[in-house]
Amino acid sequence: MTEQPKADEIVPAALRTRLRWDSRHDAMAAQIIRIFNLTLPRRDRELIRQLAFVCVAQGSPPQRSDY
Repeated sequence: MTEQPKADEIVPAALRTRLRWDSRHDAMAAQIIRIFNLTLPRRDRELIRQLAFVCVAQGSPPQRSDY
């Protein structure tokens, strides 16, 4: 089971205000990590950041479909 990422693992503290990143984004990032089995801190950080931002903006959780 994947644990909740630390706040600064996805978006550094210096950027959180500038990007308007809040607890909703942190929760969505944790969900994305779990659903897609992604890893932190390096390999998938930017993908997680972008997916979380878009999902919060659209108000919809990510869906995984296996083809």
